[in-house]
Amino acid sequence: MSLPTGDTGAATGHEPEPHPWAAGFLWTPTTGPFRRLTAVQAEAFDRDGFLVFPDVFTAEEMARLDTALEPGNRLVLELLEQLPGRRLSVAGADTQVVTPNQVATNEELRRFCHHPALVDLCHDLIGPDVRLYWEQAVYKQPHSAAPVLWHQDNGYAWVEPQAYLTLWVAVTDATVLNGCI
Repeated sequence: MSLPTGDTGAATGHEPEPHPWAAGFLWTPTTGPFRRLTAVQAEAFDRDGFLVFPDVFTAEEMARLDTALEPGNRLVLELLEQLPGRRLSVAGADTQVVTPNQVATNEELRRFCHHPALVDLCHDLIGPDVRLYWEQAVYKQPHSAAPVLWHQDNGYAWVEPQAYLTLWVAVTDATVLNGCI
């Protein structure tokens, strides 16, 4: 999970800076009581803007998630294949396939988004009044034509209020060898 803290500078070699839209935004530190986090994890999130939680979901849960996401991924990939240059915005048949908002039509994905671990983390980090405003599946294509660089989600899709979470669930292992971000 990460907060919209600004450009990491990775692409330009410059020091990270907050996005101009984020001027004046201050993160409110988490205070507990916590359902899932420890006080040390909450402090790390407040300091660093992200946490890593490995092995939250079972292999069976991940297999069901992968199966539920596959039809949407296939549909968008087929669409991209028909477009000039095989690209649309940040999506490309040869880079990454982005399939948004599948929870509206897929009960398995709705169930997954209500997983107790996800609900607890949201509660612990931003409180009990949370909502899902966006979800998307992003399939990085093997041997991609271009890397997906570190980026700032809030620079693509402005969200108000700015105190929000981005949760990334890796359906497959994300390693340096298989080209993770």
